[in-house]
Amino acid sequence: KGERSVGKAARVATIVLLSFLFAVSIYRAATQSFTHDEALTYLAYINAPFSYIFTVNNPNNHLLATILMRLSAAVLGASEFSLRLPSLACGALYFVVIYRLCLLLFGEGLLLFVSAALLGANPFLLDFLVAARGYGPAVAFFFAALYCLVLYVGKRRYDYKLLYLAAAGLSFAVMSNMTLFFPA
Repeated sequence: KGERSVGKAARVATIVLLSFLFAVSIYRAATQSFTHDEALTYLAYINAPFSYIFTVNNPNNHLLATILMRLSAAVLGASEFSLRLPSLACGALYFVVIYRLCLLLFGEGLLLFVSAALLGANPFLLDFLVAARGYGPAVAFFFAALYCLVLYVGKRRYDYKLLYLAAAGLSFAVMSNMTLFFPA
């Protein structure tokens, strides 16, 4: 019974920590000043003709993230928060995925909390999970693919749906930011 209570406490503490980190991300997305890179992306691709996304090539064009930002701006209007909303949504995905991945790999003990804290509380990562750029979505999709692959390897039978989901996650990661091309 003692192990169960420790496991439950670790799960609750991990969920509280990741929820807090996501709440901080929401606050930062709403209040943080627009950065130089975010402004360049806005000027070059969001406030420009749609065709520029596919014809004008520079490092600020993180294709999937740019398209998602453009859709968000079209629906909600162009503001710092609306442009950051796709990254913020992917940040929520990231926190859910790392919780599930850490639970799968480390079980319900103290290692669940420690591993999720190490993956979620990195200040550099938290910066990119709210920026109107492609880094947050890329990391979220990469870890979602990793989770699917770990699930696939752990099963005794072939479940190709997991491989398809992993392939889609890796594709989305690369489309969000080309720096994940080689890891993917």
